[in-house]
Amino acid sequence: PGRFDMRIHVDMPTATDREAILRGYLGKVKNSLSDSDIKLLVAYTQGTTPAHISRAMLTDACRFAIFDKRLAINRNDMERGLLEQQLGLENPISEWNEEQRRQVAFHEAGHAVAIATLMPDQTIVCATIRRRGGALGFVLPVQTEATYAVPLDYFKRNIIVGLAGFAAAELTMGKPWSGASEDYKLVQGNLWAYYQNGGFGVPLINDPDKLGGDMKKRLDEFLKESQEAATTLVTFHRAAVERVAAALLEHGTIGGDEVLALVERAEP
Repeated sequence: PGRFDMRIHVDMPTATDREAILRGYLGKVKNSLSDSDIKLLVAYTQGTTPAHISRAMLTDACRFAIFDKRLAINRNDMERGLLEQQLGLENPISEWNEEQRRQVAFHEAGHAVAIATLMPDQTIVCATIRRRGGALGFVLPVQTEATYAVPLDYFKRNIIVGLAGFAAAELTMGKPWSGASEDYKLVQGNLWAYYQNGGFGVPLINDPDKLGGDMKKRLDEFLKESQEAATTLVTFHRAAVERVAAALLEHGTIGGDEVLALVERAEP
């Protein structure tokens, strides 16, 4: 009080806002984006500011197009620009043990197949085994619509997605592997969200370190069931896991459309 007469809170742009922003900037650059491309970018840009969108389209996407000697930007250019803003530049590993590289490919393929089969409210932007931002690989999903509340089974499905990478690597490589600590954080976060939102009844404790023995036992059993579900899922969809992993090993990075095509392809 006394320094500012008024504080104005500006929310992140809604889907309608983002589409208007995207179309506004598209009028300033040559592009080959279709209406369906714009709809996907609207979903991809959830949680981003107009400045992020401006930078991705007017600077990053144009840079990619120029380097490729193209006269118009496309959706892939925009996605690459947004990805750089979120996770940094690609930093591929030049000398990578082939067995470890295959493990990462199967790990990410497990995540991709789990997202494609369990998360109908999400779309995959890309999957990669090219190091970026400290991660050896990752699958990037986004919500197709703005989310303000979710059914409780959303957290259960997300836990299985987080465990599916480990399950796929162990299934195809014949042994468990280390790494991917961020996946464990995802699992732990969704497990706690499930508890806090009433998955085991009205939550009585706000500190996970203070949970009683009975509740810890229920959580352990729940995680064990989730691990079994992840193993069952990747085993059932093993052919799809192997197709996605093969594409990752060949190309390094594949787009969400290709991931879905590989998952949905009829079994041989």
